[in-house]
Amino acid sequence: MRAWQIAFIVVGLPGLLIAVLMVTVKEPPRHGIRQDQAKVCFADTLAYLNRHKGVYFTLMVGAALSSMASYGTFNWVPALFERVYDWGPAKIGTTFGLITLAIGTTGLVSSGFIVGAMLRAGRTAPYSWLMIITIACVIPPSALLVAVDNPYWTLGCLSLMIMFLSAPIGLVQAALAAITPNEMRAQVIAIYLLVVTIFGLSSGPSAVAAVTDFYFGNDAAVGMSIAIVSVISCTLGVLTLYAGIGAYRRKVAQDGT
Repeated sequence: MRAWQIAFIVVGLPGLLIAVLMVTVKEPPRHGIRQDQAKVCFADTLAYLNRHKGVYFTLMVGAALSSMASYGTFNWVPALFERVYDWGPAKIGTTFGLITLAIGTTGLVSSGFIVGAMLRAGRTAPYSWLMIITIACVIPPSALLVAVDNPYWTLGCLSLMIMFLSAPIGLVQAALAAITPNEMRAQVIAIYLLVVTIFGLSSGPSAVAAVTDFYFGNDAAVGMSIAIVSVISCTLGVLTLYAGIGAYRRKVAQDGT
């Protein structure tokens, strides 16, 4: 086996051990069940989503659009620094990894505290508003990637992008859980993750590659491609989430939550 193959195995093995530990976790009692029956089929969940498609569509698609920027950035940062700044994989891997660990975690955790304060203050649709604000804050540092030509200024822009892009990851799932009947939450989250996979994981990196190859025709322009994809996807995400504010408020008022 080659070194890179061994690295995948070493990183993956602890996951198997953690998965085995789930055998020791007992199924918790269900509270707050809103439907007549505790068990619902997938068709029931789809029917429920269709009845409230205004709020669920905008939440899922709005957050998933921002994930295009996340996945597009994460997948192409190593190539950007290798092609433009001549940084080796070890240098950019360590540097960007530490940024993601520190800055990304900060954005993810702090967004939870902020939305909690907004809820206590009685703000309406706090999850949507905070996602709108954080995703909008991604746009300026993304646009600056077109102008900067220094690796450390580039890392500064990327740090701001990572901090704000990490916030919707937790916020959207908390928002979906807050407005979804207990017995449907797992299926709704699974549908959201499918949407994220389609928009983010599949489309984000491919969009950056397509802009680099077919628009610029220059491998060294990958940084500008990241900027373009991030600005467009985040702008669309903000507009989509904003369009669903009214539907979110109506859903909360209807449920009394």
